[in-house]
Amino acid sequence: MSPVENLNYFANLRGIASKTAKSRIEGLIAFFNLESKANEPVKLLSRGMQQKVALAIAMVSDPKVLLLDEPTLGLDIESYFALKEKIRDLSRARGKTILLATHQMNLVDDISEEIVIISDGRVVLKERTEALKRSFEVNRYVIQARGKVNNERLKGLGRFGCVSTSNNKAVATIDLTLSNSHDLFDTLALLKDMNIHILSINKEEPDLEDIFLRLIR
Repeated sequence: MSPVENLNYFANLRGIASKTAKSRIEGLIAFFNLESKANEPVKLLSRGMQQKVALAIAMVSDPKVLLLDEPTLGLDIESYFALKEKIRDLSRARGKTILLATHQMNLVDDISEEIVIISDGRVVLKERTEALKRSFEVNRYVIQARGKVNNERLKGLGRFGCVSTSNNKAVATIDLTLSNSHDLFDTLALLKDMNIHILSINKEEPDLEDIFLRLIR
């Protein structure tokens, strides 16, 4: 069956009045950008398009809560981003509560407001996404600089948990973890004293994949 026929079938199965179903189906076809494929057999559509049809079918009864199990698994990059945006829109623009089960930490990071981590059938942690990331935050900075860095002088300050540098002819990369953010200014002063020209400073944000592995271990 085609996307339209599928949607009509499930709308009828769920007892939705034909006038309401027609309006809702037209809206879903437009929302998921399925107009050009609306009357083609679903089995001939791409995996990404099929996932959109599946989501549209789940939406046809206008549920308050959606349960999605690995909805982006196996998709190509373009389809992944398109479907991710539709899931985000369902929550933010259409006010749906979405419970999403996935192993893709980048997807979790991009769209989730709250995270539940499960390992061996038990809940390891339940936390708001931003609060979780803040709790694992470290004062790690990556500095790109021009000039010869004296690594021993950096280590000599004695307050860095980790200092590593890599030099090539043009640019040095300094990767360091500080005891607190105020120590960054001392580091910059020291680099200036070494006649190092700083090109960029980036604070590294905690990675959800790292947080997940630390928690379950």
